[in-house]
Amino acid sequence: MTSNDRTGLTLEAHGATLVVRIDGGEHALLSPELAAELGQLVDKVDKDPDVHAVVFTGAHPDRFLSHADVTWLQEGGVGFPPINTRLARIVARMARGINRVPGVRSLAAKTRLKTLLQLDALHATLLKMNSSGTIFIAALNGTALAIGAPSITASCRPSKMTCFESATTKPVIIRMHSCIANVSSFQNPPA
Repeated sequence: MTSNDRTGLTLEAHGATLVVRIDGGEHALLSPELAAELGQLVDKVDKDPDVHAVVFTGAHPDRFLSHADVTWLQEGGVGFPPINTRLARIVARMARGINRVPGVRSLAAKTRLKTLLQLDALHATLLKMNSSGTIFIAALNGTALAIGAPSITASCRPSKMTCFESATTKPVIIRMHSCIANVSSFQNPPA
């Protein structure tokens, strides 16, 4: 990804529904900055009684979200020895505990624990999406791989799943919590 790539979340309000375009750059990657922006958005809409639903879609023409930025993950793992599953659980609990104490989190974020804390914060964001009173919908506008498929879309608690052709004739799968949001940028499903 070059420094000229625009990444981030673009928000469009449609009444009580917020359409969020996820822009992970040329390769539709989830960066630590994008993960933090997602966390801030979820925290904000979870507390906003005027936002009833959030529809996520990709800004990339062919991808919803492909993967976490591998450079981020590789750099975060430098200097750590390989660990087994049991130790990984302990380390994950430690990160969760650190993230809950703002002063400790700030200090630990300046150490090699930074990436671990960022990943734990992303995990907390995904759990919040799943348990929020706000409806989160993943409108897949293309491929959803790695973090895009199992993590983001699975966090949109489905009680119903609908597949239909969008206005661009690409298949769109919408995962829903409890209802279809009235979003004018998507074609209504066939009767």
